[in-house]
Amino acid sequence: MAELIFSDAFLAIGAYDVAPVTKGLPFKWSQEIKEWICFKPIEAGTSDPLTRKRLPGAESAELPVDGYLDFGSNWLQAQADLGVSNTILTFGLSRTPGSLVYLFPAVMAESAFGGPTGDVVPFAATYQSNGVICPGKLFDFGPAPSGPGEEFELEEVAADANLYAHLHSVMLPGGTAPTEDVILESSAAGDFSDAVTRATFTQLTTRGKERKVIPGPITDTTYRFNYTGGGTGSPVFVIRSAAGVR
Repeated sequence: MAELIFSDAFLAIGAYDVAPVTKGLPFKWSQEIKEWICFKPIEAGTSDPLTRKRLPGAESAELPVDGYLDFGSNWLQAQADLGVSNTILTFGLSRTPGSLVYLFPAVMAESAFGGPTGDVVPFAATYQSNGVICPGKLFDFGPAPSGPGEEFELEEVAADANLYAHLHSVMLPGGTAPTEDVILESSAAGDFSDAVTRATFTQLTTRGKERKVIPGPITDTTYRFNYTGGGTGSPVFVIRSAAGVR
């Protein structure tokens, strides 16, 4: 029997991938269930005086994180950035492009850090969703490509649905005057000879994160992120990019 070993997960929170410094990522997705009950007279030959249905309600996601603030001399800034009132979160069980991820805006519900003098600083935090939870696909994981990234299929975006896209730049790029321009493109033909820009992200110059929400309808089903880097001294932007439809 094949087993899925939980060892390749990642969690991009804002401008950081915290998976390398965590001890576990127990993702929980829940939904309120509402009951609808209709009482009715007992008819001849029946014994059921009511109808009961269970209806889906509000969704929520929660992700407790604990580990060590091993961000070198930047750990104080990391704690401040990770604790902002509104951030974006992308979580996946695999770092392989094309694998399932969850994208959602989030808030830090609680956090704690600190410990004995001389030890690596431990931290614990709980993030909760603060908007639509969108299953999607991981597109690019690692150094930003020079040009188009990975291409993947997503479903059509209905008129009452949205295309959601997350971009995380999770490391300082180095070099001098580094820049990274990123767009999300779609194609009906599948070969991008008819590429349409669906989202243009704010130019990156350091760590960063951005969430885009593009309303439907969109009939194209093939997508990719496209990257254009600038600067001297060979700057490298380390990227986590993902997109999905909901």
